[in-house]
Amino acid sequence: MKKLLTVIIVCLCVVAMIAGCEGGTTTTGQTTTKSGETSTEATTTIAKAETINFFNSVGAYKILLEEKVADWNETVGKEKGVTIVMDTNIDNYQDALKMLIEAGNSPDIYCGASISHIKSGWVMPLNDVTEVQEVLAVYQDSLVNGVNVVDGQIYSTPECWYPIKFAYNKDLFIKSGIVDDKGEAKPPKTIDELVEYAKIITENGNGKEFGYGFTNGWSPYCARRFILKSFEMSTGVSWFNNSENKYDFAPFKPMFAAVQQMFADGSVFPGYETISIDAIRAQFAEGNIGMMCAPSYDIGVYVNQFPAQCDWGVCDPPQLTEDPKYKGVCFVWNGPVISSTVSADRIWAAAEVWNFFNSVEFRAELYATGNIVPTAVEILNYANENCEFVDMKNWEIMGDITNYTAQPNYPDTLLVLEGDDYQTTFQRVVLGEMTLDEMVEDLNTRYNNAYNQGIEDGTIDESIYHYVPNVNR
Repeated sequence: MKKLLTVIIVCLCVVAMIAGCEGGTTTTGQTTTKSGETSTEATTTIAKAETINFFNSVGAYKILLEEKVADWNETVGKEKGVTIVMDTNIDNYQDALKMLIEAGNSPDIYCGASISHIKSGWVMPLNDVTEVQEVLAVYQDSLVNGVNVVDGQIYSTPECWYPIKFAYNKDLFIKSGIVDDKGEAKPPKTIDELVEYAKIITENGNGKEFGYGFTNGWSPYCARRFILKSFEMSTGVSWFNNSENKYDFAPFKPMFAAVQQMFADGSVFPGYETISIDAIRAQFAEGNIGMMCAPSYDIGVYVNQFPAQCDWGVCDPPQLTEDPKYKGVCFVWNGPVISSTVSADRIWAAAEVWNFFNSVEFRAELYATGNIVPTAVEILNYANENCEFVDMKNWEIMGDITNYTAQPNYPDTLLVLEGDDYQTTFQRVVLGEMTLDEMVEDLNTRYNNAYNQGIEDGTIDESIYHYVPNVNR
């Protein structure tokens, strides 16, 4: 599987780079300062010990990350005169990050930067930071335009691919008689089966066990990953239709309807309105939930963070039919970025930390321990030659990206949207305040108005989003 994965990674990188690429980038050997001025001299002279604040949302391999940071601080960091102070926020990371930045307290290095962060001037471009060029070169063939590269400037590396998968509790399936001819748990292949199985599990759960785990407490999970991204095997398009250069939520109506029905049936674990993502994961691990959407990093959640007390399995997300025509999607997770607020005399220290988090060695270990699917072939090769691979339950299926492709670019974070986003609007459907048809018409109108306005006022570069993705199997 390792050799096959290497081939697939190369293909994914090519697909991702096609999205609106415009030429290459040039490295000048200079160092960028906070004010935008440059110096041709390297800034590696250490005047004093520096503390670099690192803010992240990692839960799946938080323990491993803490161990690696502590080890780096005691070895390389001590030698270089740099200490990493790490802070992790899982449940409301983006809101907390935005509050820190807008209050003038931006962390020196942080994860999860979007194109809106770049457009707001919050992220330091790396083209002219001399100290990071050697590490940056590893990712030259996998940089994604509009994600890692904006207007010819490189801001981050693609840390990994995360295919959207589906986790299910085998014990609850067997208890409810949802089995194949061999008596083994039979996961849903279609959304009709998803609704049916969720109802059966709930009816047999005696008020403790429920068919599906859902949360509004963490926005990426609720609508974007489970309802939209996971269903692209059936639609062949994203909610932003790149080929037609417009938003269209209509292809996702069957999936919205399936989720709406699970709510109506009482099949969703209670408290979804406010329960946090880690709390709902913990309930699955305890054996109280039958099925959940599961990006590939969730394997670390159920093996390390919240070791599963049930026998659980992994499959592709249920679709409209048993044999979908299109590929599933992997979303690209950006590596850490350097804040634009880092002063010129501290760039050397931030660069040391950035190099550590983006290094081949560090990411190879994350791959070997089943936490990421790397984007660079060099990382795969290094891991295969130097790392001891951990035998993690379900990793072979969870990390399989044979029928997956890169998630097409979408401009959501750049929109100045009037009214509620699609997640909040869908809750109005669940509450009976509007129909699905009304929701689709409303979302299409408001999202396209915001997109067209962004193009008109220059905040959105249309070339990044208007292209034809390769989604056929």
